[in-house]
Amino acid sequence: VRQLLRQPRYANRSPSYQVIALAAVSAAWWPSLQPDEVVAAIQSLYELARERQPQLVATLDHGELPSSEWRSLLGELATEVHATAPDEAAAIS
Repeated sequence: VRQLLRQPRYANRSPSYQVIALAAVSAAWWPSLQPDEVVAAIQSLYELARERQPQLVATLDHGELPSSEWRSLLGELATEVHATAPDEAAAIS
């Protein structure tokens, strides 16, 4: 978790990015990924959420409580991110 939230000096991550990262880790959406792969997956998830769920991202950035289904919406996007990731078996060989 510490690695996910580490930021370059003088660079801020948005509240929505931090919430999405913590949600992904706490829900263990990608248990088979290595930590550096999880960082890339979270970035992809965040970008996909900004594209497909802009209201959710804006709500999180404003510090407001999102609708009750926000985690399931992100979970669906996380499944999509995992499905489009490079084949893990091919990466090993």
